[in-house]
Amino acid sequence: IDTPGVNSSVNRNHGRIARKALLKETYDKVIYVFSAGKLGTDEEISHLKWMAGNIPKDKVVFVLNKLDCFRSVEDNITASMNGVHNDLTALGYESPIIYPLSAYFSLLIKMKHNGDHLTDDELDEYNLFIKKFDRPAYNLAKYYEKVYITSNDNEGLRLSKKSGLYGLEKALFGGCL
Repeated sequence: IDTPGVNSSVNRNHGRIARKALLKETYDKVIYVFSAGKLGTDEEISHLKWMAGNIPKDKVVFVLNKLDCFRSVEDNITASMNGVHNDLTALGYESPIIYPLSAYFSLLIKMKHNGDHLTDDELDEYNLFIKKFDRPAYNLAKYYEKVYITSNDNEGLRLSKKSGLYGLEKALFGGCL
């Protein structure tokens, strides 16, 4: 079930729709996606407080997305993850795990390696992200338990580890939670 975000500047009903789905639907896990460039808004904090009081905390998985938008001179992935962790702990989540991700880079990786057509702009971004995520500061594999890049990895696997996709999928579907 994909609910809208809780940002009411887009639509005032989004938070209500998300809360209703969380209370009425059946699900195994709730994947709460943070946008790395918009952390800690009042609406988000309010929604997370509501969730902490209404949703079993062990069902909630946190994802810090859009890390491809970070700039190494201005942003720090580790500091952002620590900040989110501290905020969640203050809201009552014990030992929350935050999974870092570049969903857009992950999509481009899947498209490229599935043989889908990438536009010129998408191909440019794909190549830029390859270069960016090769830098140690952006290699998201290091934030995942037991996710290692090896010389046996093909390009798609290597890139999916660096983008955070492999680690997140392994945590969600591989029994690591």
